[in-house]
Amino acid sequence: MESLPERVERWRKAGLIDAAQAGRILEFEGRAPAERGGISVVEVIAYIGSLVVLAGLGFLYGSQFQLLGPSGRLTLVILVTVATLAIGLRIAAGQARPPLRRARAVALAVSVIAVDWLVIQLQYEQNPQVFSRDCCDAALQLFFNSSLAATLAAAIFLTWTGTGLLAFVFAVYADSSTGLFLSFQHGSPGWPAEVPWLVDVAVVLLAAERARSRRRRWAAEVLAYAASATLALSLISIGNASGRLEMELLGGVAGLAALAAAIWRSSPGYAIGGGFGVFGFVVDIEVHYFANSLGFAAILVISGLVLLAIAFGLARLLPRLRTGHQPLANSTPDRLT
Repeated sequence: MESLPERVERWRKAGLIDAAQAGRILEFEGRAPAERGGISVVEVIAYIGSLVVLAGLGFLYGSQFQLLGPSGRLTLVILVTVATLAIGLRIAAGQARPPLRRARAVALAVSVIAVDWLVIQLQYEQNPQVFSRDCCDAALQLFFNSSLAATLAAAIFLTWTGTGLLAFVFAVYADSSTGLFLSFQHGSPGWPAEVPWLVDVAVVLLAAERARSRRRRWAAEVLAYAASATLALSLISIGNASGRLEMELLGGVAGLAALAAAIWRSSPGYAIGGGFGVFGFVVDIEVHYFANSLGFAAILVISGLVLLAIAFGLARLLPRLRTGHQPLANSTPDRLT
């Protein structure tokens, strides 16, 4: 059965419509919920079956860890990595129907986790004592290496597919890598420890704006949320740990800046991330400076008003995300996965 873009292209070649009309048709249909394709019962059963298979392999790995030996353990992990990656690569980008696009995104997301697992396994086989009590820093280094490898894999797949699911996986692994790096480096609270978080936020923010420029709405909003929330909450957290009020204030300013960016970019992602940042700042300030006082009650009221303002803002922004506020001509309609 022909997809909509194929039918429209055939009409254009037959002279029934011109290129501008073809673009408008694709733009209109790209906004329609029917074109997104719902999840069928068959698809749900297939996902459940895949999870059962992965659970079985995981049980085999855990219960027969010693019996498998180094070669068996590595073979099992490589098998999962290669299989999920092959499935994801086998489905051609931009040509598959919605169920296959979702399957591709899920397969690639699982392959990112498998890459993480594979790098951990490779390092463990080289140094089986890495998880002993005397090797805490070595274990953190191991997890940092695996998380960084998974972040790079997620970045590659996100660039290729531009899906919301892979954007989420990329953001999670980027934040994990930063946290692990700071853990085994024993960074002291303050600006030196904040530098890796600023680099993390800058990378995720660039990915968000790149996804937005490519009309990948879900990926752009997931990444926008991750960047804005991480910036505000990391500043607040480090300010809290170091006892520096100015750092906490910067976290609040970062949350407000994200809310401003939400208005400028018509972005629910920035709005939600900024909302979390402002709310975190308010809670942090009220707990440390206004506990058991009249100011505590006042700050609670302010917190509620902030949340209500964010809710009303999202009520205006979310319909734009669902309906595709930006033109979709000459671009691939975005998908959550």
